[in-house]
Amino acid sequence: MKWRVLLHMPSFLVEKQKNIIIACMSLHNFIRDSALSDELFQMCDEDEEYIPPIASLGGGDYNGAASDDGDMCVFCDFIVNSLMTGRE
Repeated sequence: MKWRVLLHMPSFLVEKQKNIIIACMSLHNFIRDSALSDELFQMCDEDEEYIPPIASLGGGDYNGAASDDGDMCVFCDFIVNSLMTGRE
């Protein structure tokens, strides 16, 4: 699930919550602007009424977290490199 951090927002100060949401939307816009392939974006583009399913969080721990962490590190590095290249 994308943007898991927004699903159950912990009790942060409003200013910190605002910054988390801004960061998530910035990543969303970066993915869009970079024309990266994204299955959920494609589905939403094809059907304006499409609502991505929310993964069930009940019944145990999320088992994909470890592999997602590795994927996210690679993706974060890609974003950083792309942003830094754009600044030069």
